[in-house]
Amino acid sequence: MKNIMYAGVLAALLDIDVEVIRGLLTESYAKKPALVDANMKAVQLGYDWAKAELPCRCPSASSAWTRPAATS
Repeated sequence: MKNIMYAGVLAALLDIDVEVIRGLLTESYAKKPALVDANMKAVQLGYDWAKAELPCRCPSASSAWTRPAATS
């Protein structure tokens, strides 16, 4: 669980929307939706901790971290 919490910390530091991570987890665990919720709890814990405890934020354009539209 620690490893996925790091994803939340990085998301906070890089100003990445956690919903982008939710989308990736949903794709990765499409056949096991319970894993999405469990992993998102860990991501959110890391994200919230970093926002509250770490003063440093990396400057970034949040729009650079949005997912491109799927092409068919």
